Amino acid sequence: MSQKESHLLLPVDSAWLALERPENPMTITVMLRVEGLTEARLLEFLRIYWLAWERFRYMPVRRAPGWWWEEDPVFSLHHHLQVVGGELDRQALQDWVSARLNQPLPTYRPLWKFWLLPDAEGGAVLLLRMHHCYADGLSLQAYLTGCARRRRNRRRCFTARRNRRTWGVGEEPPMPGCVS
Repeated sequence: MSQKESHLLLPVDSAWLALERPENPMTITVMLRVEGLTEARLLEFLRIYWLAWERFRYMPVRRAPGWWWEEDPVFSLHHHLQVVGGELDRQALQDWVSARLNQPLPTYRPLWKFWLLPDAEGGAVLLLRMHHCYADGLSLQAYLTGCARRRRNRRRCFTARRNRRTWGVGEEPPMPGCVS
C-alpha cells in the first residue's frame, strides 16, 4: 500500500501495539445486554454508526519507521461479527466470555470483533473485543453512549460525514457526527 493510502499511528496508539504479548493482549472487552437485538439490527448499527468512524476499516501494520494504519483491502462486516446460537444460562455465559478474553484477534484484519448471543438467558448479549490502539475504554464508552443516545434521531446520525481524506502524522480522524 502506498504512503498516500496509509497514515502513521499516533505514538500512544503505537505504544499499545508495542506492549502486546500473547499472555497479555492489549484488548478492551465490553459486554452489553441489549433487549431485542437481532443480527439484522446489529448489522444496521455497525453499517451506520460503527463504520462512520473510518478507523474501524483500517488495521495497524508494522512498517519502518513504525506502525501505520492501512485500509483492509477485503473489508467485510461479516469478518467482524459472529452470531452464537443456543441458550446460555448465567454460568455458561460467564464461561463463554472468559474463554474469549485472551484469544488473539487476527492480525490480517482490523483488530476488533463483535459476538451476538441473541438467546442468552436474561436477553440478548453483545460482546465486543477490540485492540486498545483503536480507542481507550473511556472514548469507546463515550462513542457507544453517544450513538445510543442519538439513535432516536436517526436522520442526524445518517448524515455522519464519510471523510475519505488521508490523515497525516499526528492527525486524528474526527469522531462521526453521531457522537456528541
